[in-house]
Amino acid sequence: YDSNNSRWVITAAGIDSIYLDNTDLEFVNNDRWLKRLAGFKDSAGNKHTIYVEAGDDIKSIIEAAPAGSKVYILSGTHTFTDTINPPDGIEIEGENKHKTILNFKPSVNNKAAFGWSAVDCLFKAHNFTLQYDDSVAGSPTWGAYGFDIRNVGSTKLFTVQLEGLIIIDFHSGMYWAGNKYWYTSMFLRNILCKDCSYAGFYGGGYHSLFTSLTARSCGIGFYFSNQYATTVNNFETI
Repeated sequence: YDSNNSRWVITAAGIDSIYLDNTDLEFVNNDRWLKRLAGFKDSAGNKHTIYVEAGDDIKSIIEAAPAGSKVYILSGTHTFTDTINPPDGIEIEGENKHKTILNFKPSVNNKAAFGWSAVDCLFKAHNFTLQYDDSVAGSPTWGAYGFDIRNVGSTKLFTVQLEGLIIIDFHSGMYWAGNKYWYTSMFLRNILCKDCSYAGFYGGGYHSLFTSLTARSCGIGFYFSNQYATTVNNFETI
């Protein structure tokens, strides 16, 4: 405690420090507290707690996040127009799954909100709503995917963990498929897909776990096409 300036000094492993006055301490565990903690940097100068407010460039922020970091998305509507390609080893968390809205508004067909190239990757996302926005006249209304895991390569180690999400108005809310994705593992828990053509389309995942999944007002619920004996799916409450 710095009595001369009436403030607390918090140091992270001797690398970086932040300063909190009495006013800051009144806001512990809400977004203001998080913003102050987001100032911490490691020895390489990287922030590992990153926050996103409405109006920020959410795509650029997520794609620039360093491995091991958490991107915390505050309540509000966050609109983006092109596919977000998350890097390896990051986690995305919304402040409130009903109030943190990721609004995907592409200008061309056949786009995914989240998609990946052939990379080794661990990705976690939870506690937000992902919705497809076709409100603009002439906007595409077909061929869009919420989470698209189709092009990750035949030998890459790829794991996706999705939890506590609401996915609305996509052609397919969650999609991975193909006989060359043996190394893909999916762990899905407590997810609602609403007003999608397919809630989920699956095939070729090496090991997957599905718990508490719900399809509401979808053309097809959850479609599974296991093409190889090496595929193992575990189901609970769909």
